[in-house]
Amino acid sequence: MEISTQNLIRTDLHLIEAEDGPSFHDRKPDVALSGSVTLDAQQSQELLKRTRVLRYSNQMRCHIPAYAAECHYASGASVRLSICFKCNNILVSTHELHGTIEFDAKAQSGQNLLKFLNRALGVIKETEQP
Repeated sequence: MEISTQNLIRTDLHLIEAEDGPSFHDRKPDVALSGSVTLDAQQSQELLKRTRVLRYSNQMRCHIPAYAAECHYASGASVRLSICFKCNNILVSTHELHGTIEFDAKAQSGQNLLKFLNRALGVIKETEQP
């Protein structure tokens, strides 16, 4: 499943930390957010490009903690992503579509995506070398 980067204007990115919490995709008000940031169009495109190069692996489905991203397009459409590095899975949803992208979180491409997300959320500062 490939998500378009054309006409992408911004992405709202969140780190959700809940042991047994509601799904970001259900938009429940009691989701525990430990960090949030808005990515500009260029950063949003970089996020989606990084999801394209992830190495395949089998998935589980815990999404605890999850990185949640809502990508907004100029047309008003949006795509929601729930990214989990414990279960090797990205849950993708739009108004018309639900799907998954399975990936190897331990592979270099998975680690690069994790670093990108953590830096964007300020969990890892630009000067730190994890």
